[in-house]
Amino acid sequence: MFKYVFFVFAAFISATQLAETRLLDVIFVACGIFAFLSNRYEPNIYSLLIILICIRALEILIWIVVGTHGNNAYIVFPTHVVLDSIALYAISVRNKVLAKWEFKLTGEITPHKYVFTNADYILSVIYKCYLLAAVLALGEHIIRHLDDFGLPSEWSVPDLLYIHSAYAPIKLTLNMLEYVAILSTAHRIMQSERYVHA
Repeated sequence: MFKYVFFVFAAFISATQLAETRLLDVIFVACGIFAFLSNRYEPNIYSLLIILICIRALEILIWIVVGTHGNNAYIVFPTHVVLDSIALYAISVRNKVLAKWEFKLTGEITPHKYVFTNADYILSVIYKCYLLAAVLALGEHIIRHLDDFGLPSEWSVPDLLYIHSAYAPIKLTLNMLEYVAILSTAHRIMQSERYVHA
């Protein structure tokens, strides 16, 4: 029962487009820790959750260090691009790293213990969307401010605000989808193996 109350609270906070994004990050970490505790006997899921919690904790740490300079688009968008790229890479190599770690610790690998789950698939799609939004927003910002790079100011397109104006709602929507995906990792469907067809 507590799990569903927690989910509704997290969804409500995201849906109301809370202005305090650091509170959203804290809620995300709390959701991740709760999901981690619910899945502590599922190595595929808890290792995925550790990755996501670490990425979000790193993001929080970066914004604490950057402080008021964190509102600069040349800091925000590249930071999101780097963190989302790291998350995607970590999700994609998670199985191999865990299998090598198990072999190093025990001297053997349990077959089919570390698999690409439905949770991996859904969260990697969400992080690809995060990455796409950040790359497009950064590109749009650069095009709007070409004069910052020594190019003539008439080459800039200051009215180009499509992604910039939609970036916060896109991030909030993806945050809510990520909360749902993380909290639903306790369900067997998310824990089951995802078969990737070539």
